[in-house]
Amino acid sequence: MIKLASYLPKYYDNSRYFKAICAAGDAEFDRLRARVQQVDDNAVVDKADEDGLKAFERDFCLSATSDTAEVRKGRIKAKMRGSQPTTRPNLISALRIFDPAADIEQHPELYSFKVYLEAPGILAEVMALVEDIKPAHLATGYEITTDNPVELYFGFATMIKQTKSMPYVEYATYDDIKGNTYEQLRSRTYRQILYREELTDE
Repeated sequence: MIKLASYLPKYYDNSRYFKAICAAGDAEFDRLRARVQQVDDNAVVDKADEDGLKAFERDFCLSATSDTAEVRKGRIKAKMRGSQPTTRPNLISALRIFDPAADIEQHPELYSFKVYLEAPGILAEVMALVEDIKPAHLATGYEITTDNPVELYFGFATMIKQTKSMPYVEYATYDDIKGNTYEQLRSRTYRQILYREELTDE
């Protein structure tokens, strides 16, 4: 704390007017010091305030959201890690910013890998992160272990499985629909034709 009174001659010590002036000045200097400190803190993601987070999001071309500060900080950290080479350890490290239990199972012969999660609420963030980091030719699957059913997004070339509470969803193949007539297919929605849904026993 700044003490302006300590810089004045001693005979001002008994003046209530100068004490009031110095107290007001001390408060302003303390506020200025806090603002200067926050400017320094905004260079660190974990210490950044709202202005600092907006600056990071602008620098990394992240769209503004109404998410909590912690979620936004996790997104920024993941984006920072996304500039590293795409290796299994680097991708797992980035995923664990959102879910400490995240893991990856590779299938090189199928040009694919599967992401294992235990936090369905961050699926959208994880999918965006994976799409940003992974090589474009690799397909991705997601398996979420949770007892709470949630609504999940099914993207192109993406398989999502939620164990214990959600059926496994697979894309229908030509063999699945070739026996149907035009009239039969006409009565179905695009989703009913595209996906083949089967309950699996876990």
